[in-house]
Amino acid sequence: MARLHPNLHRQAYDTFGARAELRVLDILEQGLDGSYDIFHGVDWSTMYRGDQRFGEIDVVVVSPSGHVLLMEVKSGELELTDGKLYKVYENGRRTKDVAAQTGGQHSAMLSRLPKAGFPNVHVGHLLVMPDYTVRSEVLAFPPERVVDTTEMDVLCTRVIATFTKSPIDTEAHSKLLEFFKNEMTIEPDVSARVGLVERTSRLLASGLATWVPRISHAGETYIVNATAGSGKTQLALKLLKDAVAANQRACYVCFNRPLADHMISVAPPAIQVSTFHELARELYERQVGEPDFTSNTIFQDMLAYFIEHAAEREPWLDLLVIDESQDFDAAWVLALVDQVRNSGRIYVLGDQSQQIYKREAFDIPDAVKMDCNDNFRSPVELVNDINRFMLTREPVVARSGWQGVPPTYHTHPPGERASIKQIEVCVKALLSEGYMPDQIALVSFSGVKNSRLLAQDSVAGIALKKPTGAYDAAGNALWTEGSLLADSVYRFKGQSAPVVVFCEIDFEELDDRTKAKLFVGMTRAQVRLEVVATEAAGNGLLGAL
Repeated sequence: MARLHPNLHRQAYDTFGARAELRVLDILEQGLDGSYDIFHGVDWSTMYRGDQRFGEIDVVVVSPSGHVLLMEVKSGELELTDGKLYKVYENGRRTKDVAAQTGGQHSAMLSRLPKAGFPNVHVGHLLVMPDYTVRSEVLAFPPERVVDTTEMDVLCTRVIATFTKSPIDTEAHSKLLEFFKNEMTIEPDVSARVGLVERTSRLLASGLATWVPRISHAGETYIVNATAGSGKTQLALKLLKDAVAANQRACYVCFNRPLADHMISVAPPAIQVSTFHELARELYERQVGEPDFTSNTIFQDMLAYFIEHAAEREPWLDLLVIDESQDFDAAWVLALVDQVRNSGRIYVLGDQSQQIYKREAFDIPDAVKMDCNDNFRSPVELVNDINRFMLTREPVVARSGWQGVPPTYHTHPPGERASIKQIEVCVKALLSEGYMPDQIALVSFSGVKNSRLLAQDSVAGIALKKPTGAYDAAGNALWTEGSLLADSVYRFKGQSAPVVVFCEIDFEELDDRTKAKLFVGMTRAQVRLEVVATEAAGNGLLGAL
């Protein structure tokens, strides 16, 4: 018995013509052996002189040798006009030239098969008329290629006789069967998906940058408490660019040096971009001299000096943007505010849910306060997990256009080697899916000094790009040569990557600080998140569900 594709649903053959086709299929299925494959209702399309043409082939028989026979089954009302055979449809209102139809099918197949990689496949054609008798020969249809009602009992013999060509190879035969199944094989293009998600996220996250600058207030001080992925960076850039366009003096200050480095790369050159610690160091060097970094208190001394003496400078700023405000002491903010002219504007951007350092909350009198819990960066499934873990005081609202997949959680036994091994497993799996090394960020739950990951030179055979801890003469951070980014959650705060492997997660208690670190690390991912934790931490985290 021949193999029929697809399986036959007889209830669909409820018209006279369809039942005639069903009879032909039954004869072929029963009369041909299992080395033959029969396809029915095969849709085809081809290009002809710039136009796309469509059609359907009633039956396609593929022989054991890998050659093809197209069969056009004609029943019902037929008429012969001016020597041409026509199929009549819709009570005589429409006709179709049978010779032209079969010729088009044959030509289309001869065109498509070589393009699909089957140049040696022979294509034959057979006209089958189960309820008509042919009384004479016509030029359009050789008798060897016509089967009428008198020959239905030898239909299979006639079919077999058409296959006279040498067989094609087994692999090509198998691929030919897949071709006729008309099952389009597609796979996601990871790079295209990443690009689409990034562009969409930027577009959606432009909301803060659109409406916040329009708010006017006599005090000109604005506090924006917005969750991760809400568009705070876009807002900051919009404010800074508008200031430059208005010929105003502006300064952007954050806590994290990598975030400052990123802002330097995207902000207008006229803007002063710095961390608060760098501002303190610059003032100290200018007024006191070279800091003594052998002193255990030198950083505290420089900060204290800035706080004490910053107000001595004449206010010079028209715009001050403070980012990562949850990591600032109140005294730092007040010292920076002293640098702003009376007519200047102050924007304080932060997110209390990302407070991974112990800081006292502060307030600025007469400031306009705005809250935003909309996350446009992270996949919806990732945000759902964040809310299930209750990592934030208020639920995060998923606004991304990318549903994504739920984060994958990997646990490993205690020990540094087990941790690195599991990280390598994740990286190899991501690479096999099509992600590029520069689309992946390895983010450690540990600090730089305690991270085993950041002590590695490579992971999964790929060199790591990681901070050296040194800076060039211009103050730019120096990195190792590598294509796979690795950094700590403390340093990577304020940044993002298409895929994040959040690793070296280990904690004893899911307290507020641990929740903040988890929230920061998880929300760095734009498309995909892999979580690698010790068994104890993983059980503690998943136990919160």
